[in-house]
Amino acid sequence: MQDPIAQDADTLCFGLHPDVTDLVVADRQAALHLTGDLRSSLEWNLEQTGLLVRRLRTGGLALDDWLDQAASASDGGAEAGDILAFLLRGRLLIWWHGTPDRRELIIEPVRGSFDPTTPVDPGTDLTLSELAVVSHADGEVVLNEPLAPVVLRILPSALSLLPAILACGRDPDDPAVPVLPPAVRDTLARCGVLRPRDADAPFAAAWTPWEWWLHHQLRDDGHLRRVLASSRRAKVPRVLERQVAPRETATPLPPRAQAQAKVPFDVVMESRRSLREPTETPLTRDHLGSLLWSVARYRDDRPAPDPALAFRNIPLAGALGEIEFYVAVHRCEGLERGFYFYDGTDHVLGSVAEPGEALDAMLKDVAKRLFIGDAIPDVVVVLSTRQARLSQKYYGGAYRLTLIHVGIVYEALYLAATELGLSPCAVGFADIGHFARLTGRHPFAETSIGEFALSGPVAG
Repeated sequence: MQDPIAQDADTLCFGLHPDVTDLVVADRQAALHLTGDLRSSLEWNLEQTGLLVRRLRTGGLALDDWLDQAASASDGGAEAGDILAFLLRGRLLIWWHGTPDRRELIIEPVRGSFDPTTPVDPGTDLTLSELAVVSHADGEVVLNEPLAPVVLRILPSALSLLPAILACGRDPDDPAVPVLPPAVRDTLARCGVLRPRDADAPFAAAWTPWEWWLHHQLRDDGHLRRVLASSRRAKVPRVLERQVAPRETATPLPPRAQAQAKVPFDVVMESRRSLREPTETPLTRDHLGSLLWSVARYRDDRPAPDPALAFRNIPLAGALGEIEFYVAVHRCEGLERGFYFYDGTDHVLGSVAEPGEALDAMLKDVAKRLFIGDAIPDVVVVLSTRQARLSQKYYGGAYRLTLIHVGIVYEALYLAATELGLSPCAVGFADIGHFARLTGRHPFAETSIGEFALSGPVAG
């Protein structure tokens, strides 16, 4: 076994979170000024507690130092403990491993339940979860452990510790496995990054690391708070214009047939089914026009403060219209085979790609994923997302919102198709490369996010 890497007297330290812009201390109380013009306050009775609060203004201090000085107070540290617990619950502190004036590992709390004050038994068999994910952002290596109440940021000066962190809990007798310094091990155990080997529930096997990482970053407001402060937010390009089809090549679609009999909503809901197989009767241009008119067109009967906003019959966050509709046509009476963009402003289809290998590959891939053999759906409605359009307002949570929007659109398409008597089926997985090849769009600018197969009326 290798000897642990030699370290100075590094330990767990803390200071005021960057969200605390000022700490104003007066007599036996303090006012905390937070970003967003928010305020918080502290009060105490003991002089010893006041001295500890004042130390927060000067930078960082070691946790052990705080606890030792608090314990010397006449109440045994109870008041200082309450102050520390209040700051922890409000996530008003930033933590790090190092010394008060030198940071190596930054521990960003993401939940108010975070409490690193209790040491972990050095004899505990600790390991890093196999669901932990390492990423790189803003010049730092970031480690997300699935159940830890923190995000661990590893600064360049401490990158040599990364192999030992990742190897923690692996074979200790293997000389090739690096060993964590005891002080680092204690810090990461206190913070929940390293956990007892038997701490994970059996259901952890149901999650892949990437699924949990996505869930963690899109649901944990503490993580989002750090993401929102990222310098990358300022680099999001402004995308304001709606996409439109070239007028000279646009194919008009018929609107919703006004004379069509209305089906009670409860009947539509009860009748909704996933029908994968194409029918003998092909889809028609009238069918497709009615469906897109009901679901995807831009409403012109609602006043919009900004002409770039996209009001549809489906609720989408901010009315920013990052979801776009494309149609891959295999068999549709009144339409040539090809790949089209649906322009919801004028209710027309614009040709994007002629029939060819790229369209054939996409349609065959959809058929494969629907398990219908050599049969090809009449039409595939392809949903794309222009992430930058949504990120202008919802940076850090835009992708989560896009996925929610896809579910909303799927249900709307199902209900519209059911009322029209058509054969609808959502597609669970697809290759985003098909969309890139058909449109020539870079995936960062616009990428497919969902596919929906549609065929003609069911017989009888």
